[in-house]
Amino acid sequence: MKDKSLNTDSLFPDSAILLEQALQNSQALWWVYDLRKGQCFFCAETAESLGLDPELINDPGMLKKSMPREDFELMQDNIGLLMRGGSTLYETELRLKDRQGNIRWFCMKGNFTEKTADGIPVKLAGIAFEISNRKNIEANLNFIKDKFDHILKNTSNAILFCECTNAIPERIIECNDSACKMFNLSANELLRTAPASILNSGINENSVNNIYKKLRAYLLIKSFKPDKLNRFD
Repeated sequence: MKDKSLNTDSLFPDSAILLEQALQNSQALWWVYDLRKGQCFFCAETAESLGLDPELINDPGMLKKSMPREDFELMQDNIGLLMRGGSTLYETELRLKDRQGNIRWFCMKGNFTEKTADGIPVKLAGIAFEISNRKNIEANLNFIKDKFDHILKNTSNAILFCECTNAIPERIIECNDSACKMFNLSANELLRTAPASILNSGINENSVNNIYKKLRAYLLIKSFKPDKLNRFD
């Protein structure tokens, strides 16, 4: 019976050259981590991106000095997870400091590329992408969310958030303390109540109009999906 496995070396004799060209034409940066030496080797483009000397960036211990301790510990933990078989791919988001002292975020992905005869991994290699823009956007969105949550909690206005269809509220998914006081219901009771029954519960017309305005405003907020911003990285 013939062996149907592919011999990639014969099919792609220049695969190493093609891979190098592909990396050069992309925004990816390659790296190799020697587990025996505890040293990480970066491509020259990484040094250029951080404004560092190519020889300095590969100096033993440089990686540990250039990132917060918690990021270095997370990187080591994820390597250990991969070695124990708890993960099929190495992936870590970490911060590196450039020459100007600015913090830059990178996402590193890779896998083991070399093992001993006993199957012990000795080298880990992969690519890295800068994700500083995404992290800045996430930080701004978290700041806005925290500020909004503070306003929602402390405002005297009753606010309900609902799932809507064609601008018609169908289910209450969130409410603030002022709304609970206004309708004399607990938060759990409000969440189990149909919006229509609340809006027709005898409160004055101005209150109903205000609630509908907030529900329409929520429709606009809900249509905005921050997760799509990741495509810019």
